[in-house]
Amino acid sequence: GGYRGHIARGGHTGHIARGGNRGHIARGGYRGHIARGGCRVHKARGGCRGHIARGGYRGHIARGGYRGHIARGGYRGHIARGGYRGHIARGGYRGHIARGGYRGHIARGGSRGGYRGHITRGGYRGHIARGGYRGHITRGGYRGHIARGGYRVHIARGGYRGHIARGGYRGHITRGGYRGHIARGGYRGHITRGGYRGHIARGGCRGHITRGGHSGHIARGGHRGHIARGGYTGQITRGGYRGHIARGGYRGHVARGGYGCIAGG
Repeated sequence: GGYRGHIARGGHTGHIARGGNRGHIARGGYRGHIARGGCRVHKARGGCRGHIARGGYRGHIARGGYRGHIARGGYRGHIARGGYRGHIARGGYRGHIARGGYRGHIARGGSRGGYRGHITRGGYRGHIARGGYRGHITRGGYRGHIARGGYRVHIARGGYRGHIARGGYRGHITRGGYRGHIARGGYRGHITRGGYRGHIARGGCRGHITRGGHSGHIARGGHRGHIARGGYTGQITRGGYRGHIARGGYRGHVARGGYGCIAGG
Protein backbone atom coordinates (compact mmCIF):
# COMPACT_ATOMS: atom_id res chain seq x y z
CA GLY A 1 0.00 0.00 0.00
CA GLY A 2 3.05 2.11 -0.16
CA TYR A 3 6.63 1.66 -1.15
CA ARG A 4 9.28 -0.66 -0.09
CA GLY A 5 12.72 -0.30 -1.52
CA HIS A 6 16.00 -1.78 -0.55
CA ILE A 7 19.52 -2.16 -1.83
CA ALA A 8 21.15 -5.59 -1.93
CA ARG A 9 24.69 -6.76 -1.39
CA GLY A 10 27.13 -6.28 -4.23
CA GLY A 11 24.67 -4.27 -6.22
CA HIS A 12 21.31 -2.63 -5.89
CA THR A 13 18.04 -4.10 -4.89
CA GLY A 14 15.12 -1.82 -4.40
CA HIS A 15 11.54 -2.76 -4.56
CA ILE A 16 8.07 -1.43 -4.00
CA ALA A 17 5.22 -3.62 -2.79
CA ARG A 18 1.89 -4.71 -4.24
CA GLY A 19 -0.92 -2.27 -4.72
CA GLY A 20 1.67 0.02 -6.11
CA ASN A 21 5.02 -0.64 -7.61
CA ARG A 22 7.58 -3.10 -6.74
CA GLY A 23 10.91 -2.70 -8.38
CA HIS A 24 14.22 -4.00 -7.38
CA ILE A 25 17.72 -4.31 -8.63
CA ALA A 26 19.60 -7.56 -8.17
CA ARG A 27 23.12 -8.35 -7.08
CA GLY A 28 25.88 -7.80 -9.60
CA GLY A 29 23.56 -6.00 -11.94
CA TYR A 30 20.07 -4.64 -12.00
CA ARG A 31 16.85 -6.21 -11.13
CA GLY A 32 13.83 -4.00 -10.84
CA HIS A 33 10.26 -4.91 -11.04
CA ILE A 34 6.81 -3.55 -10.44
CA ALA A 35 4.11 -5.80 -9.04
CA ARG A 36 0.76 -7.15 -10.19
CA GLY A 37 -2.10 -4.92 -11.12
CA GLY A 38 0.31 -2.82 -13.04
CA CYS A 39 3.68 -3.44 -14.49
CA ARG A 40 6.36 -5.71 -13.29
CA VAL A 41 9.74 -5.09 -14.72
CA HIS A 42 13.02 -6.45 -13.66
CA LYS A 43 16.57 -6.64 -14.82
CA ALA A 44 18.64 -9.70 -14.20
CA ARG A 45 22.19 -10.21 -13.05
CA GLY A 46 24.98 -9.38 -15.46
CA GLY A 47 22.61 -7.75 -17.89
CA CYS A 48 19.10 -6.49 -18.02
CA ARG A 49 15.93 -8.30 -17.35
CA GLY A 50 12.70 -6.42 -17.18
CA HIS A 51 9.20 -7.61 -17.42
CA ILE A 52 5.63 -6.49 -16.94
CA ALA A 53 3.06 -8.86 -15.49
CA ARG A 54 -0.25 -10.42 -16.50
CA GLY A 55 -3.19 -8.36 -17.58
CA GLY A 56 -0.87 -6.24 -19.57
CA TYR A 57 2.64 -6.75 -20.76
CA ARG A 58 5.35 -8.86 -19.50
CA GLY A 59 8.67 -8.26 -21.11
CA HIS A 60 12.07 -9.06 -19.88
CA ILE A 61 15.65 -8.95 -20.92
CA ALA A 62 17.90 -11.87 -20.12
CA ARG A 63 21.40 -12.18 -18.78
CA GLY A 64 24.30 -11.48 -21.10
CA GLY A 65 22.03 -10.17 -23.77
CA TYR A 66 18.45 -9.20 -24.19
CA ARG A 67 15.36 -11.07 -23.39
CA GLY A 68 12.07 -9.28 -23.33
CA HIS A 69 8.63 -10.63 -23.54
CA ILE A 70 5.03 -9.66 -23.08
CA ALA A 71 2.58 -12.06 -21.51
CA ARG A 72 -0.65 -13.83 -22.45
CA GLY A 73 -3.70 -11.96 -23.53
CA GLY A 74 -1.52 -9.72 -25.54
CA TYR A 75 1.99 -10.05 -26.78
CA ARG A 76 4.86 -12.02 -25.66
CA GLY A 77 8.14 -11.20 -27.21
CA HIS A 78 11.57 -11.85 -25.99
CA ILE A 79 15.16 -11.57 -27.01
CA ALA A 80 17.55 -14.35 -26.07
CA ARG A 81 21.01 -14.46 -24.58
CA GLY A 82 23.98 -13.72 -26.79
CA GLY A 83 21.76 -12.49 -29.55
CA TYR A 84 18.17 -11.62 -30.08
CA ARG A 85 15.11 -13.59 -29.45
CA GLY A 86 11.76 -11.92 -29.41
CA HIS A 87 8.38 -13.38 -29.72
CA ILE A 88 4.74 -12.58 -29.20
CA ALA A 89 2.42 -15.12 -27.67
CA ARG A 90 -0.83 -16.92 -28.46
CA GLY A 91 -3.83 -15.12 -29.74
CA GLY A 92 -1.69 -12.91 -31.84
CA TYR A 93 1.81 -13.13 -33.19
CA ARG A 94 4.76 -14.98 -32.10
CA GLY A 95 8.00 -13.99 -33.64
CA HIS A 96 11.41 -14.55 -32.35
CA ILE A 97 15.01 -13.99 -33.14
CA ALA A 98 17.53 -16.66 -32.27
CA ARG A 99 20.86 -16.51 -30.49
CA GLY A 100 23.95 -15.51 -32.42
CA GLY A 101 21.95 -14.29 -35.35
CA TYR A 102 18.41 -13.59 -36.29
CA ARG A 103 15.47 -15.79 -36.30
CA GLY A 104 12.14 -14.17 -36.51
CA HIS A 105 8.85 -15.59 -37.31
CA ILE A 106 5.23 -14.77 -36.97
CA ALA A 107 2.86 -17.47 -35.88
CA ARG A 108 -0.29 -18.95 -37.38
CA GLY A 109 -2.70 -16.70 -39.17
CA GLY A 110 0.14 -14.59 -40.39
CA SER A 111 3.36 -15.05 -42.27
CA ARG A 112 6.14 -17.43 -41.72
CA GLY A 113 9.16 -18.06 -43.91
CA GLY A 114 9.81 -14.44 -44.47
CA TYR A 115 9.65 -11.33 -42.46
CA ARG A 116 6.81 -8.99 -43.04
CA GLY A 117 3.50 -9.53 -41.54
CA HIS A 118 0.95 -7.14 -40.38
CA ILE A 119 -2.57 -6.93 -39.09
CA THR A 120 -4.71 -3.81 -39.11
CA ARG A 121 -6.52 -1.84 -36.45
CA GLY A 122 -8.90 -3.59 -34.13
CA GLY A 123 -6.49 -6.40 -34.13
CA TYR A 124 -2.81 -6.68 -34.71
CA ARG A 125 -0.41 -5.11 -37.08
CA GLY A 126 3.17 -6.23 -36.97
CA HIS A 127 5.89 -6.12 -39.53
CA ILE A 128 9.61 -6.59 -39.82
CA ALA A 129 11.78 -4.15 -41.75
CA ARG A 130 14.81 -4.56 -44.05
CA GLY A 131 18.19 -5.40 -42.58
CA GLY A 132 16.68 -6.22 -39.26
CA TYR A 133 13.30 -6.54 -37.70
CA ARG A 134 10.44 -4.14 -37.68
CA GLY A 135 7.09 -5.20 -36.42
CA HIS A 136 4.27 -3.14 -35.16
CA ILE A 137 0.68 -3.36 -34.08
CA THR A 138 -1.83 -0.52 -34.34
CA ARG A 139 -4.17 1.39 -32.04
CA GLY A 140 -6.91 -0.30 -30.12
CA GLY A 141 -4.56 -3.12 -29.64
CA TYR A 142 -0.85 -3.32 -29.93
CA ARG A 143 1.67 -1.49 -31.95
CA GLY A 144 5.20 -2.71 -31.73
CA HIS A 145 7.97 -2.51 -34.19
CA ILE A 146 11.64 -3.23 -34.55
CA ALA A 147 13.85 -0.85 -36.48
CA ARG A 148 16.61 -1.44 -39.02
CA GLY A 149 20.02 -2.51 -37.82
CA GLY A 150 18.68 -3.32 -34.42
CA TYR A 151 15.38 -3.56 -32.68
CA ARG A 152 12.62 -1.06 -32.38
CA VAL A 153 9.37 -2.15 -30.93
CA HIS A 154 6.50 -0.18 -29.65
CA ILE A 155 2.90 -0.52 -28.65
CA ALA A 156 0.40 2.31 -29.06
CA ARG A 157 -1.98 4.31 -26.85
CA GLY A 158 -4.67 2.69 -24.81
CA GLY A 159 -2.27 -0.02 -23.99
CA TYR A 160 1.44 -0.25 -24.16
CA ARG A 161 3.96 1.42 -26.30
CA GLY A 162 7.45 0.06 -26.13
CA HIS A 163 10.19 0.31 -28.61
CA ILE A 164 13.81 -0.54 -29.02
CA ALA A 165 16.12 1.76 -30.93
CA ARG A 166 18.83 1.13 -33.50
CA GLY A 167 22.11 -0.32 -32.34
CA GLY A 168 20.68 -1.14 -28.97
CA TYR A 169 17.37 -1.23 -27.25
CA ARG A 170 14.79 1.43 -26.86
CA GLY A 171 11.38 0.50 -25.67
CA HIS A 172 8.68 2.59 -24.18
CA ILE A 173 5.08 2.48 -23.13
CA THR A 174 2.78 5.52 -23.29
CA ARG A 175 0.36 7.40 -21.05
CA GLY A 176 -2.46 5.66 -19.28
CA GLY A 177 -0.16 2.82 -18.71
CA TYR A 178 3.55 2.50 -18.87
CA ARG A 179 6.17 4.14 -20.91
CA GLY A 180 9.59 2.62 -20.71
CA HIS A 181 12.38 2.69 -23.13
CA ILE A 182 15.93 1.52 -23.49
CA ALA A 183 18.49 3.69 -25.23
CA ARG A 184 21.22 2.95 -27.74
CA GLY A 185 24.37 1.23 -26.58
CA GLY A 186 22.89 0.43 -23.23
CA TYR A 187 19.56 0.59 -21.53
CA ARG A 188 17.12 3.41 -21.30
CA GLY A 189 13.64 2.69 -20.14
CA HIS A 190 11.08 4.96 -18.71
CA ILE A 191 7.43 5.07 -17.79
CA THR A 192 5.33 8.26 -17.97
CA ARG A 193 2.87 10.25 -15.87
CA GLY A 194 0.02 8.61 -14.07
CA GLY A 195 2.21 5.66 -13.61
CA TYR A 196 5.90 5.16 -13.68
CA ARG A 197 8.68 6.68 -15.57
CA GLY A 198 12.01 4.97 -15.33
CA HIS A 199 14.87 4.92 -17.69
CA ILE A 200 18.37 3.62 -18.02
CA ALA A 201 20.99 5.60 -19.86
CA ARG A 202 23.60 4.72 -22.47
CA GLY A 203 26.70 2.82 -21.47
CA GLY A 204 25.24 1.85 -18.16
CA CYS A 205 21.95 2.09 -16.43
CA ARG A 206 19.74 5.09 -15.88
CA GLY A 207 16.20 4.62 -14.77
CA HIS A 208 13.75 6.96 -13.21
CA ILE A 209 10.08 7.23 -12.37
CA THR A 210 8.17 10.54 -12.46
CA ARG A 211 5.79 12.62 -10.36
CA GLY A 212 2.87 11.12 -8.54
CA GLY A 213 4.89 8.04 -8.08
CA HIS A 214 8.54 7.36 -8.12
CA SER A 215 11.39 8.84 -9.98
CA GLY A 216 14.53 6.82 -9.80
CA HIS A 217 17.38 6.70 -12.18
CA ILE A 218 20.75 5.13 -12.58
CA ALA A 219 23.59 7.00 -14.22
CA ARG A 220 26.16 6.00 -16.81
CA GLY A 221 29.14 3.92 -15.77
CA GLY A 222 27.68 3.19 -12.39
CA HIS A 223 24.43 3.47 -10.57
CA ARG A 224 22.24 6.46 -10.04
CA GLY A 225 18.69 6.00 -8.98
CA HIS A 226 16.27 8.39 -7.47
CA ILE A 227 12.61 8.74 -6.73
CA ALA A 228 10.80 12.09 -6.97
CA ARG A 229 8.64 14.35 -4.77
CA GLY A 230 5.68 13.09 -2.84
CA GLY A 231 7.44 9.86 -2.48
CA TYR A 232 11.03 8.86 -2.52
CA THR A 233 14.12 10.21 -4.13
CA GLY A 234 17.17 8.08 -4.01
CA GLN A 235 20.10 8.15 -6.28
CA ILE A 236 23.34 6.31 -6.69
CA THR A 237 26.34 7.94 -8.32
CA ARG A 238 28.98 6.79 -10.75
CA GLY A 239 31.77 4.58 -9.49
CA GLY A 240 30.06 4.07 -6.18
CA TYR A 241 26.70 4.48 -4.57
CA ARG A 242 24.64 7.52 -3.89
CA GLY A 243 21.04 7.12 -2.97
CA HIS A 244 18.64 9.51 -1.44
CA ILE A 245 14.95 9.95 -0.76
CA ALA A 246 13.21 13.30 -1.18
CA ARG A 247 10.90 15.62 0.78
CA GLY A 248 7.80 14.40 2.50
CA GLY A 249 9.45 11.17 3.16
CA TYR A 250 13.00 10.07 3.49
CA ARG A 251 16.21 11.36 2.21
CA GLY A 252 19.22 9.20 2.63
CA HIS A 253 22.22 8.94 0.46
CA VAL A 254 25.36 6.95 0.15
CA ALA A 255 28.53 8.57 -1.17
CA ARG A 256 31.03 7.23 -3.63
CA GLY A 257 33.47 4.69 -2.31
CA GLY A 258 31.50 4.19 0.88
CA TYR A 259 28.12 4.49 2.52
CA GLY A 260 26.36 7.32 4.29
CA CYS A 261 22.76 8.07 4.95
CA ILE A 262 20.73 10.93 6.34
CA ALA A 263 17.25 10.45 7.74
CA GLY A 264 14.47 13.00 7.78
CA GLY A 265 10.84 12.97 8.27
